[in-house]
Amino acid sequence: MTKKRVIIPNDIAAKVLFLSDRTCCICRQEGKKVQIHHIDEDPSNNSESNLSVLCFECHTDTMVKGGFDRKLDAEQIILYRNDWLNIVSRKRSLVEIDQEEKCC
Repeated sequence: MTKKRVIIPNDIAAKVLFLSDRTCCICRQEGKKVQIHHIDEDPSNNSESNLSVLCFECHTDTMVKGGFDRKLDAEQIILYRNDWLNIVSRKRSLVEIDQEEKCC
Protein backbone atom coordinates (compact mmCIF):
# COMPACT_ATOMS: atom_id res chain seq x y z
CA MET A 1 0.00 0.00 0.00
CA THR A 2 1.39 3.36 -1.06
CA LYS A 3 1.44 6.06 1.57
CA LYS A 4 -0.15 9.38 0.55
CA ARG A 5 2.48 12.09 0.48
CA VAL A 6 1.31 15.54 1.50
CA ILE A 7 3.56 18.46 0.66
CA ILE A 8 5.07 20.01 3.78
CA PRO A 9 3.70 23.57 4.06
CA ASN A 10 6.38 26.18 3.31
CA ASP A 11 6.15 27.81 6.74
CA ILE A 12 6.69 24.48 8.54
CA ALA A 13 9.52 23.44 6.21
CA ALA A 14 11.21 26.83 6.65
CA LYS A 15 10.96 26.61 10.44
CA VAL A 16 12.30 23.03 10.59
CA LEU A 17 15.22 23.93 8.31
CA PHE A 18 15.97 27.14 10.21
CA LEU A 19 15.90 25.53 13.66
CA SER A 20 18.32 22.87 12.46
CA ASP A 21 20.57 25.41 10.73
CA ARG A 22 19.94 23.48 7.47
CA THR A 23 22.25 20.79 8.83
CA CYS A 24 21.69 17.05 9.23
CA CYS A 25 20.98 16.25 12.87
CA ILE A 26 22.86 12.93 12.62
CA CYS A 27 26.23 13.65 10.95
CA ARG A 28 26.08 17.44 11.51
CA GLN A 29 28.32 18.16 8.52
CA GLU A 30 27.73 21.69 7.30
CA GLY A 31 27.06 22.35 3.63
CA LYS A 32 25.63 18.94 2.73
CA LYS A 33 22.37 18.76 0.81
CA VAL A 34 19.54 17.92 3.19
CA GLN A 35 15.94 16.84 3.13
CA ILE A 36 13.17 16.77 5.67
CA HIS A 37 12.45 13.30 7.07
CA HIS A 38 9.12 12.13 8.48
CA ILE A 39 10.15 10.38 11.69
CA ASP A 40 7.06 8.16 11.86
CA GLU A 41 7.45 7.38 8.13
CA ASP A 42 3.97 8.79 7.48
CA PRO A 43 4.44 11.30 4.63
CA SER A 44 1.10 12.91 5.43
CA ASN A 45 2.06 13.75 9.04
CA ASN A 46 3.68 17.16 8.68
CA SER A 47 3.59 18.16 12.33
CA GLU A 48 6.80 19.87 13.36
CA SER A 49 7.45 17.24 16.06
CA ASN A 50 7.44 14.53 13.35
CA LEU A 51 10.04 16.19 11.14
CA SER A 52 13.82 16.16 11.20
CA VAL A 53 16.53 17.34 8.84
CA LEU A 54 18.76 14.63 7.40
CA CYS A 55 21.37 14.57 4.66
CA PHE A 56 20.81 12.08 1.84
CA GLU A 57 23.32 9.60 3.29
CA CYS A 58 21.82 9.57 6.78
CA HIS A 59 18.32 9.46 5.29
CA THR A 60 19.29 6.26 3.49
CA ASP A 61 20.19 4.77 6.90
CA THR A 62 16.54 5.10 7.97
CA MET A 63 15.58 2.40 5.48
CA VAL A 64 15.37 -1.20 6.70
CA LYS A 65 18.60 -3.10 6.15
CA GLY A 66 19.42 -6.74 6.63
CA GLY A 67 22.30 -8.60 8.24
CA PHE A 68 24.29 -6.86 10.93
CA ASP A 69 23.45 -3.36 9.67
CA ARG A 70 21.07 -1.64 12.07
CA LYS A 71 18.37 0.74 10.89
CA LEU A 72 18.43 4.33 12.12
CA ASP A 73 15.02 4.19 13.81
CA ALA A 74 12.56 6.82 15.02
CA GLU A 75 13.73 6.77 18.64
CA GLN A 76 17.34 7.42 17.62
CA ILE A 77 16.38 10.17 15.19
CA ILE A 78 14.36 11.95 17.89
CA LEU A 79 17.34 11.85 20.26
CA TYR A 80 19.75 13.14 17.61
CA ARG A 81 17.29 15.83 16.48
CA ASN A 82 16.56 17.13 19.98
CA ASP A 83 20.25 17.20 20.87
CA TRP A 84 21.11 19.03 17.63
CA LEU A 85 18.32 21.59 18.06
CA ASN A 86 19.62 22.35 21.57
CA ILE A 87 23.17 22.82 20.24
CA VAL A 88 22.01 25.15 17.44
CA SER A 89 19.90 27.16 19.89
CA ARG A 90 22.83 27.56 22.31
CA LYS A 91 25.15 28.63 19.48
CA ARG A 92 22.66 31.27 18.39
CA SER A 93 22.33 32.55 21.95
CA LEU A 94 26.12 32.86 22.25
CA VAL A 95 26.30 34.78 18.96
CA GLU A 96 23.58 37.18 20.17
CA ILE A 97 25.42 37.76 23.46
CA ASP A 98 28.69 38.35 21.58
CA GLN A 99 27.01 40.84 19.22
CA GLU A 100 25.43 42.72 22.15
CA GLU A 101 28.81 43.02 23.88
CA LYS A 102 30.45 44.36 20.72
CA CYS A 103 27.83 47.00 20.02
CA CYS A 104 27.48 48.46 23.52
